Amino acid sequence: MRLNPDCIRATLFYIESHLQMKDGFSNDLPSEKIVTGLKESFDADDIRYSIKYLCESYYLDCVKFKTHNYLCIVNDITPRGHTFINNVRNDDAWDKTKEIAEKNKSFSLEMLGQIANAIAGSIAQAAIKAMTEI
Repeated sequence: MRLNPDCIRATLFYIESHLQMKDGFSNDLPSEKIVTGLKESFDADDIRYSIKYLCESYYLDCVKFKTHNYLCIVNDITPRGHTFINNVRNDDAWDKTKEIAEKNKSFSLEMLGQIANAIAGSIAQAAIKAMTEI
């Protein structure tokens, strides 16, 4: 099975918008609720695989993981997951990230994260330079 980078991004955004904190604890988000919420945009198996991969790569904190059908409960997004989300939140930055990954023929989550981090850094440097020029 291949990773779908757009599905990875959409899955993280969906989880970010649907996890809530109450009394210091986040609500549990069943993987099948995520599948239901994204199934109009992506194939259910792509969504399940994205969740599985995000859990295994420590972008999500998950429990009750079953490898035969990718069922789990998402407890939270990890700091690593939040970093990735914030680096690809801007559509232009995401498009540049995918463009560079395509040129390098590398769509691993680790590579996407490194590219997104570099792009976010260059955007921040350009903004700082623009603000400090007189």
